[in-house]
Amino acid sequence: MFLRRCCFCVPLRTASEIIGTLYLGFFFTEMSVHGQQSIFICAKSQKWDVLQAALLTSGVISSLMLIYGSYKENRCFVLVWLIDFLIIFIAYVVLTILDVAIYHPLLVIIIIECCILVSMLYALIIVSSFYRLLRSLATEAVQI
Repeated sequence: MFLRRCCFCVPLRTASEIIGTLYLGFFFTEMSVHGQQSIFICAKSQKWDVLQAALLTSGVISSLMLIYGSYKENRCFVLVWLIDFLIIFIAYVVLTILDVAIYHPLLVIIIIECCILVSMLYALIIVSSFYRLLRSLATEAVQI
């Protein structure tokens, strides 16, 4: 197992619930406050709206699933979040590269995008460790 505790102090279950809540808030904020002007691809055209809507909607739904899955210790819901969040993470990396290459945003925007990507990567590591813990507990329960 990669990690047993988040930041060596919070149990993985609690950390996963916190991550789900934080990203639920992030996706809602991105959806409601920024609207057409997303943090990623800030000077985008109308064709990016469909991608942005799909990413944010799936992020909200999967964050709710992570909160529920962490609370009930249901590894299927946690796995769905991992898969969906990995897709969102890859999309955000691509959008960041496109943003830098095409639109040349301010340095502050690039720093914010990089901070978001680092926090997303950390969230993926923590939740994948929680998923591995749930999987190992299920395997031990079957063997007993």
